Amino acid sequence: MELRGEWAGFDLLTVGGEKLMVHRRGNLVMVSGCITTVSPMKQKANFDLNIGQVPHYCNPQRYIPFVAPTAMSRYEGIKQCGTSSILRDDGKLMINFNKNTNPMVLHFSGLIFNVQGEPEEEIEIAHRDRPKPGKEVKDVLGKGKGKGKDEDMSPTRRQELRASQQDPPGLQRENGIVTLQGSLLEATYGFSNLLVGYLPEGYRPKREIRCLAPLIHMPKQDDFACCPIADQTIALTVKPDGNIFVQGGNQHAVDQKGLMRVLPQRKRGILSFDGIRFSQANQGLPITLAAGLGSKKSSSKLLQKLGSSDSSAIALKHGDLVLLEGGLDWTNSKTLNNKQVIARLPEGCWPRRREIFFTRGRDEERRRVDIDMWGRIFCPEGDDKTSDGGHVELSGIAFMAAAEPPLLQPLEPEFDDLKLLYNRTVVDVAAGSFKGHELLEQFIRRCSHYEWNLLKYNMARHAGRSMLTPLGDAPLRGWERGNEYNLDKDCHRLWRDVLKHKLDEHWGITTWHTLMHLSDAMLDKVLECCSQQLGDRDRKLLKKSKRICEGDWERKRHPGLNFNRLGEIAADIVDHMFEHWDFSAQLQGLMKNDFRAPETIKHLFPRHVAKWQEKLIKDNIAEKEMGKFEEIRQFFFLYETTGSNMTHCSLMGSSDLFTTTGKWYFPDAPDVQRQLFENVAWLYDRNIHHYISERQTPTFPFIEDFDIQAAKDYRPIPPGREWADPPDDLFVTMPIRHGPEPFDVGGDPGFVLKHRATAIHMMYPHIEELYCLVYSASGYNKGKEMVKSSFHLVWPQIVVDPSRAQAIRYVTLGIFKNETNKQGSDIQLLQEKLMEMDRSNEWELVFDSTTINARNGLRLPYSDKASMVVKDPEDKARIARGELSKNSAFKIRVVEERPSKAVGRINFSFVKDEDGEERIQARWVQDEKSQERSEWIRMGSCRLDQADAISTKMTPWQLGPEVMGLLPKKPGEKYYRESEDDQGIFRTHVSYPNILRCALSVDEFVAKFDEQLGEEMDALLGEGEFDLRKRIAGQWITVTEDQAMWRAPAARQFSHKFPDWHWGSRSKQLLRPAELTFLKSVGKVIVDGPDDVRTALVRVLKLCRTEMDDNPIMPVFDTEMMHSFP
Repeated sequence: MELRGEWAGFDLLTVGGEKLMVHRRGNLVMVSGCITTVSPMKQKANFDLNIGQVPHYCNPQRYIPFVAPTAMSRYEGIKQCGTSSILRDDGKLMINFNKNTNPMVLHFSGLIFNVQGEPEEEIEIAHRDRPKPGKEVKDVLGKGKGKGKDEDMSPTRRQELRASQQDPPGLQRENGIVTLQGSLLEATYGFSNLLVGYLPEGYRPKREIRCLAPLIHMPKQDDFACCPIADQTIALTVKPDGNIFVQGGNQHAVDQKGLMRVLPQRKRGILSFDGIRFSQANQGLPITLAAGLGSKKSSSKLLQKLGSSDSSAIALKHGDLVLLEGGLDWTNSKTLNNKQVIARLPEGCWPRRREIFFTRGRDEERRRVDIDMWGRIFCPEGDDKTSDGGHVELSGIAFMAAAEPPLLQPLEPEFDDLKLLYNRTVVDVAAGSFKGHELLEQFIRRCSHYEWNLLKYNMARHAGRSMLTPLGDAPLRGWERGNEYNLDKDCHRLWRDVLKHKLDEHWGITTWHTLMHLSDAMLDKVLECCSQQLGDRDRKLLKKSKRICEGDWERKRHPGLNFNRLGEIAADIVDHMFEHWDFSAQLQGLMKNDFRAPETIKHLFPRHVAKWQEKLIKDNIAEKEMGKFEEIRQFFFLYETTGSNMTHCSLMGSSDLFTTTGKWYFPDAPDVQRQLFENVAWLYDRNIHHYISERQTPTFPFIEDFDIQAAKDYRPIPPGREWADPPDDLFVTMPIRHGPEPFDVGGDPGFVLKHRATAIHMMYPHIEELYCLVYSASGYNKGKEMVKSSFHLVWPQIVVDPSRAQAIRYVTLGIFKNETNKQGSDIQLLQEKLMEMDRSNEWELVFDSTTINARNGLRLPYSDKASMVVKDPEDKARIARGELSKNSAFKIRVVEERPSKAVGRINFSFVKDEDGEERIQARWVQDEKSQERSEWIRMGSCRLDQADAISTKMTPWQLGPEVMGLLPKKPGEKYYRESEDDQGIFRTHVSYPNILRCALSVDEFVAKFDEQLGEEMDALLGEGEFDLRKRIAGQWITVTEDQAMWRAPAARQFSHKFPDWHWGSRSKQLLRPAELTFLKSVGKVIVDGPDDVRTALVRVLKLCRTEMDDNPIMPVFDTEMMHSFP
């Protein structure tokens, strides 16, 4: 298939593999393969996007819908996400997606249709007057009647099912394979099985077919799409007696956070029969279960009736076209591994390449099934969550069989070989110039579109592939859209409206210039087919134009520039390209998102890199290292994603040098992570910094930030500098190197980190020796225009989840506050110094809470930071006077130039002295030179391989009475120890979650809230939650000395025009605006509104120096009441 330039073949390992293949067998056409986009940000949601064109002899006579399995990242599981695909009658393959599912990878395995438009037989539609199925016909999913099923679906059973007049249901038979086509008018399908039609005699399956059918809907009037949208599927069953049943079940959608949502609900749409196919062969080859999986010998009568035992799974071969029918049932003593083989196809029925399909399970309506080139069947989603074993349907799977078995054997016979790793393909850099490019440039600058297309055809014929050739800024004659021959207004109208289609139909004349080359006698003969539309004025215009063209061509003609000469030019250009250009490597690089142009004709290509990026590369990457640099760049391009469930994001957004989306999905596999760290370190050594922020895994090493800020002149500024050095010495004493060996390091880190380690040791007393990795990002904060000491502490021995990390922070704050209350203590004196430098240096802000509830993750070591800074000095002054909100001012993104670098490792040991009191000893044991830079990056990462059960296990902790006194376990809960109870029982009370305490003044609170709300809106923008972002974009309606009131926008209450039908119906479409009130007299903030908006606002308030309310709802711990409390 001819793909658009934004799409390339993909074999789940490397970009640039085999494209979509189109196979025609008689009147049957099959499309198979996998593709990936190399320009994801060029795709627009809710538009009809053309991704390719099938050969003209394979064009269908009607629109063919297909739900393509989709991934928003090249190296992320597909699961149940699908993209609407329509193959039009002109051969163009169109897709349509919403804003949450911008596809990065699309699978088209199993797209089959018959090129004949008219069906052989029609499918009879079931009507209301027909008797209902007998009692022996049960639920299609194998479930009996229950509440919310038959009774709930009585309106559906009464509705009239009608066939589409434009595309009536029918069927065709080709080589023993029956394919269904056509559609019904829009209807609602509920949870119960519904009889929709009957197959005629002689066209019925030999066994029960349980598969998925597309459910389509037409685009809305205000949408930009024109094609039908097939983004949902519905369960369809064809019985051997010809009855066709459908059943609604699960609605599949991707939410704004990139999570797959499967909602049980009725389905409404246009039922399409396209894609339903089955074989009428009597016998097939059995599909055997894999070793280690047991078959269900005692299948229930229902399963036997449904034909879903393992003996029913067969492969039917029609020439080299293979169809699978039946289902697989198995039992397994252990949980099914996602990469475990569940069944094997018989030899001779193995596919040419890996194929991926959507089929049906038992409880789950849509299931992903993979078949590799060795005929092994996998279920990457694992078990289908049934208590009695696994089940998957294979009916509907179709592919082309390989002519010969693969030469290589799988590495693991019982497990999938597919590893989502980057294939290190070395891409050669473009060679020097050659003389042949001048011929190409000269031809580009003087040829017409017609001549250029002839040249492209010959170049592709000589090169054996479709070649990507540049036009750049050299406009061809005929550049105006729709007027490729530069005709004047009258001639263009005459050709477009009168001559073009008639001449093409009768004489095969497709160009204006061909018409002008005819002799006068032949011109008159050709125009006879248009005699009724041609007037005398038009005939005179044609003859006049012909004379003008002939004279112009005679004066400007280039002798010898004919079709043969164009072929010679093309061959000459291709020879030069392959000799000097290393075109094979260039094409491979382009397919892998490497948009570098060959140096010889680089000026003809559009610029894909910003000027500052080009300068950065030129200044820091030597010519001999360009190959390595491009390999690293392609590594990052391959792992970029369009989804919201990314693992890493760029603080530079889509303007980053190494991504077009601003987001990546790096698997946690050790090989991928190691390559990531090595690449970041290699670039850092060459002064090219990344701006990567990585999201934490569910469990992660305990990580915290220690931040101190001060005015840039808090101490004398050294000569030639604009600001003083950051106050790092107040927090830590740097390591001292004693010799050249890696571990010749020593020194005392200081009392602050000793107190910090003591707090952790209180919760983990069984760890006798703790160690901490220290990273520093100190420097000048351009966003706040202040000097900042920033330290990043990593405790690899302490594996936590967010709730435990928050508990450790509570204990730490408690210990530091207690020490601060001791007059003359080191911590108390330090606190005074910090407050003198800036009033924000309170312990609650010094121990940054973003490491616990980080929305966009934590900065990767050796990555720099990019901040949004107010550009206009006048705006800065207005912000300082309180006349302008910081979020309303125009900002630009600036690089902080303070990357997070390793300082070293500290060991803490806890020993008891002669009096039995525990003493802490601390010393530096490593500095930055003790480890490779990539190793420091690995040790400072906040992600763990979730496939490793040992490393992801949380470290056991011990919460004694001393810890419990400092620790509110969860926000909103306070624990009081019962003094008369020796068992250590605690009682609790819970406060209202939407009431918070705040000791700030009204002006301070308003300014702090505006600042944190702006950061929350930026975070929601990065997560793709655009609707929620608009609903929290409120404003202050009144601010006095005693109180302040804030309200969300009322315009987002209702999205439609008239809400009359929704009043009093508990409709979720009616959303009142949220409100916030701050009362200075009682020091409390009250938030009210819809749940999602209120949650976001409470999240903002927690960063505004607030605490949970002290007014209890329940004075005593009550299990039942706590369980029902919202």
